[in-house]
Amino acid sequence: MRNCFLSAFTALALWGCASAPPPASPLETSQLDAQFGTALQEAITQQSVNPLPLETRDAPFGMDGQAARSSIDRYQKSFDSLPATATVFTTGTGSGAGSTAP
Repeated sequence: MRNCFLSAFTALALWGCASAPPPASPLETSQLDAQFGTALQEAITQQSVNPLPLETRDAPFGMDGQAARSSIDRYQKSFDSLPATATVFTTGTGSGAGSTAP
């Protein structure tokens, strides 16, 4: 009697842990497999400026070549001269007008 209950309990426990039946053929996919990667593809598409660059042959918008070259030159020239460094004696000193001590 005890073995019968134990066998029935084991069978029910294993039946409860069983997953969905396997697909009828290897070509058949589940709902999760069919949509695998779509969230990533949607995020990439939504965050890109031109998601279909090969289909649209429009010129890129933004700066023209001369303006872009000029801004790059200005940026690179900004590193030619070093900024003035503060000495230890002048750091943290001020007029003191902002504080009112009683």
